[in-house]
Amino acid sequence: MAMTAVNDRSDRYVWSGNGHEHVAIAEAVIGRKLPHGAVVHHIDGNGKNNTKSNLAIFPSEAYHKLIHRRQRAYEACGNADWLKCHFCKEWDDPNSGRMCL
Repeated sequence: MAMTAVNDRSDRYVWSGNGHEHVAIAEAVIGRKLPHGAVVHHIDGNGKNNTKSNLAIFPSEAYHKLIHRRQRAYEACGNADWLKCHFCKEWDDPNSGRMCL
């Protein structure tokens, strides 16, 4: 029986046994433990949707963060390569020379 985690991410993931259910499912799909540093990503952003088709294995947390940054940019402005300026909060091409300094 799965339990909801009780911590700062209390309702984001489903716990199963000794760990997150999505990790156990990903490991079952590939037939072995995840490689060191690998991260399981929920494609639809719903940490409780652990269907196989909603899980992707990324090689590192850095790559996982990159995918989330690109997804936020694409959803905000239609271009995954653009960055949000920390000062004016506008999205723009980082090579345009128009970013606030």
